[in-house]
Formats: sequence, structure tokens, C-alpha cells
Amino acid sequence: MQLSSCPTLDPRHLSGLSSMKWLRLTSMRLGDFNVPSSWGKLELLDLVGNRLLRLPGNLSVLTSLQDLNVSKQRTDADFQLEEGSLSFVTQLRNLRRVQLHRIDGRPWNSVSIFVLMQAQMLINNTPGCQVSLLD
Repeated sequence: MQLSSCPTLDPRHLSGLSSMKWLRLTSMRLGDFNVPSSWGKLELLDLVGNRLLRLPGNLSVLTSLQDLNVSKQRTDADFQLEEGSLSFVTQLRNLRRVQLHRIDGRPWNSVSIFVLMQAQMLINNTPGCQVSLLD
């Protein structure tokens, strides 16, 4: 399922869509939200070009997730990649790829050194999963 340019849609309104295999949300104001547990069958979650404050909470409920793509808009200066925010990677055994894109012109080295160290550890120690921080 793909939804785009729905600035007022709250992702919680999609919680009843329990049989989805992939979901792409683009050009939305997602802000700060938790992934509904009913999304557990998702294999692809694509959050590209949205207004995000941080990675969605509760990502560990996506037990079938294989591919996660997140990018933030240039205007989304308050996006936070916090310490511990990537820990879901070690909890999802099917996860194969995580790509986090910054398209605001700021490099990832402007993020906390602890977050960068955690990302590097996950890149080195998560068998079968590719974690990428892309500018």
C-alpha cells in the first residue's frame, strides 16, 4: 500500500490494515508515532520524504520486517537519532536492510557519537543485516 501527500493522516488510523506486506508513506507529517502491533506482517516499511521527529517507536513489533527505509525532508531540522534508537535491529531476525537517509545537507557526524558508535556496532555485528547511514 502506498499513501502520499496526506499531511493530516495519522498512521494509527491504519492500524486495522493487518494483512499488509509493504507500506510506503511519503510526504506526510508523521511527527512522532508508534508502529501499531497489527502491522506485524509488514516486510517493507518505506518512510521517504516525511516530516519525522525520530524513528517510529515500537519497531520491534514488526517481526516480519525485512527492509526499512527512512528519509527526512530538508525542512525537518528537528529529526533526532537518539541513543538506543537502533536497538530494534538486533530484535528482528528477518531484517535484511535498514537505510536512514539525511537529505537536509547535514552529515551524520552532526549526530551524537554514541548513536554513530551504536550504528557501527550494528553494522559489524548483525549477521545478514545491512545498516546504512546515507547522506
